[in-house]
Amino acid sequence: MTADYNLTAVEIQLHSTGKGKGVDMNQGECVRHYVNTLIGWVELRVSNRAVRSVRFIEEPEFPQLASTSAVMEQLVLELDSYFMGNLKVFSIQLEEQPGTPFQRRVWEKLQEIPYGETRSYSEVAQTAGNPNAARAVGLANGSNIIPIIIPCHRVIKSDGSLGGYGPGPHIKKKLLELEGIELVTRRAGKTVQQSPSSVSGSGFTV
Repeated sequence: MTADYNLTAVEIQLHSTGKGKGVDMNQGECVRHYVNTLIGWVELRVSNRAVRSVRFIEEPEFPQLASTSAVMEQLVLELDSYFMGNLKVFSIQLEEQPGTPFQRRVWEKLQEIPYGETRSYSEVAQTAGNPNAARAVGLANGSNIIPIIIPCHRVIKSDGSLGGYGPGPHIKKKLLELEGIELVTRRAGKTVQQSPSSVSGSGFTV
């Protein structure tokens, strides 16, 4: 049996197989769903309390059980609203990620970067309490397993260029464009302005 949530502009692929669910003895039951967004397929995982991970993928790895998870439904609704350009701040609960104390401080500071704004790696390092740890901020961003909601895409290089992004710079660029962020790159005394391309249509591909 296949169950579909038709939530505004969202399509969730839900199918009947036990592979869609997993049990973690330390953190409880984990529910997994796939959504097809304007930046490609995303795998979502939640516990019965909070979001566990958001992962960019090429395509769904296997079908999954239909779910009545209230956490998943809220996550899908918030992501849908974000991709439609309506949601600026996520309110859904997040599980604590495994990481060092500095990485956790970085992830907290990332959530303080407003929608439509960016910070440099050095600026995040400064607010996280270690001004000389810009490279460590990049590593913390790369270890972030809840992207978009913890917006590591809003951290760019001090010269205005994109910098790294695990899922790929093209996805980072699309997320920044979605938020209306205009990149200005400063190189060799020249300023190169990159206007964001328009993002139209619904948040999720249907």
